[in-house]
Amino acid sequence: MLTKSIMLQSAALGLIMAAPAHAQTSSDESEVARATSSDDIVVTAQRREQSMLSVPIAITAVTGAALANAGVSDSSQLATVVPNLQINSAYGKTQPNFSLRGIGVGNEYSANQASPIGVYIDDAYIASRTSQGAQLYDLERIEVLRGPQGTLFGRNTTGGAINMITRKPDLSGSSGYVEASYGNYDTLHGQAALETTLVEDQLGIRIAANYDRNDPTFRNLIPGKPSPNGGTSYSGRVQLRWKPVPELDVLLKAYGSKDKLTQGALHSVGATPSGANPITGYTRDGLGFYEVEYGYAGKRRTNSYGFLGKISYEASDSLTLHSLTSYDGGYFLVDNDADAQPLSLLDYTPSSKTHQFNQELRANLSTDRLDLVLGAYYGTDTTRTNNNLGLYFFLRDLGAPPDVTGATGGFSINQRYTQDRRSTAIFAQADYKLTDQLTLTAGLRYTWDKSKLRNALSYFGDYDYEPIVYTVTDPANYGQPVPTQYGKDGALTGRLALNYEFDSGAILYASYNRGYRGGTFNGGAYASVAQLDYIKPETVNAYEVGSKGRLFDGAISYSLAAFYYDYKNQQTNEV
Repeated sequence: MLTKSIMLQSAALGLIMAAPAHAQTSSDESEVARATSSDDIVVTAQRREQSMLSVPIAITAVTGAALANAGVSDSSQLATVVPNLQINSAYGKTQPNFSLRGIGVGNEYSANQASPIGVYIDDAYIASRTSQGAQLYDLERIEVLRGPQGTLFGRNTTGGAINMITRKPDLSGSSGYVEASYGNYDTLHGQAALETTLVEDQLGIRIAANYDRNDPTFRNLIPGKPSPNGGTSYSGRVQLRWKPVPELDVLLKAYGSKDKLTQGALHSVGATPSGANPITGYTRDGLGFYEVEYGYAGKRRTNSYGFLGKISYEASDSLTLHSLTSYDGGYFLVDNDADAQPLSLLDYTPSSKTHQFNQELRANLSTDRLDLVLGAYYGTDTTRTNNNLGLYFFLRDLGAPPDVTGATGGFSINQRYTQDRRSTAIFAQADYKLTDQLTLTAGLRYTWDKSKLRNALSYFGDYDYEPIVYTVTDPANYGQPVPTQYGKDGALTGRLALNYEFDSGAILYASYNRGYRGGTFNGGAYASVAQLDYIKPETVNAYEVGSKGRLFDGAISYSLAAFYYDYKNQQTNEV
């Protein structure tokens, strides 16, 4: 669905006493930096190191220590430490949907859809939402950038960006830690890291791991059937850092993770005032709040893995060259007893496999009055989807033959497709000091996107998911996949800002940002070929004014922002 929307919100002032380095937002768009002037949080929101309070962008930065203290171990829990960040998912933590300033992927759960909140891990874009929480442990910090980031981050960031920065070997000595916690439902969390320097100041390795398990939070009263909302998650990461000469810094990273969880139902059975299901007559009368009667407890299975290589070379005192190469893959399966009752009324089993590749080249030039970033980006990602839906399968046990209309029997739906996307971009941003206190920022990015949908096929079938009637099929060859569909887009995005720094260190800024979210195919098309629309790109023009600074000799930090969004072709989903 295509919509146009205009949004207007303002931010409140956030104040807090200074404390050890940590940051969060305390109201709609205010950030709070719990840091003294000598212990400030350093962020890379403009692809170079800066004090968070000196960056003319609405940012929340949360240190790894603060995440650990808050018990955050997966991306679905980030909202507990980043106010104004909303996270929702019908699949628990398996596929989080992020929203910032009210902008997000909404109720869209198709695996091929990109979130307007771009997620990055160590600056590498993560296209698959099922892989976006795979490395949320042993972090140096998380940076949450509000508003379009269409210049330096670029791809699919009309609402903002989240960058998770892992802890790297520091090439000095050895260190490590082990932490564990225990809670209700035999909840066990464990995290550990070990770092050692193989060659002082030149070669080091860091290994980190995370483990979570809990018993089901609900009790299934049907004998022999598993109970929902429990399971095990584990992940690990190894990083090797090599610095043979002071000018050259090489980082290699590999990671993997796996979730084996039981899934709660997606929908309530109460469809009438009495709470009885209108089709089966089932009611929850007599059950406690944490008691259920599921025909079976669904399962969530995900795994992800990836590799990253980063190279930085200081060509001179003012010029640094960077290269980032990454490859990520993953698998997602959710087997849902979606009706929350003993009889099989609605079963939903989405699954997908993804893999992607990123390559970015960047140059940073810094002089007394100019900071310049130049770069080029190339990325590809592929999503293979196979979704199954079973309706009224309880009628099979009553001897009713399948009926694709649902009038006298149950039926199934199968939907499958493969989506390929390719994105290429060039970008530049310059910060130039017009005076010692006034800085002009100007940036441009041009993106070329190509998309392809192939092997698209859907049908209504019997109880065994064998086809009866094809609904999405080649019009000229019934029963065969639809011919490959193509989409192609290009967009110019950018940033223009003025930033004034007062003698006290406080800043006052005004900015214009244009964001872009690439076009996409309708991942929910299963009823007819006509549903295979290619949706036009989403763009947003964002205007923002803000201020940051400290009061009372640094005892209190504040941040304030107000913004106005003008959207075109905003991508939303209706079900």
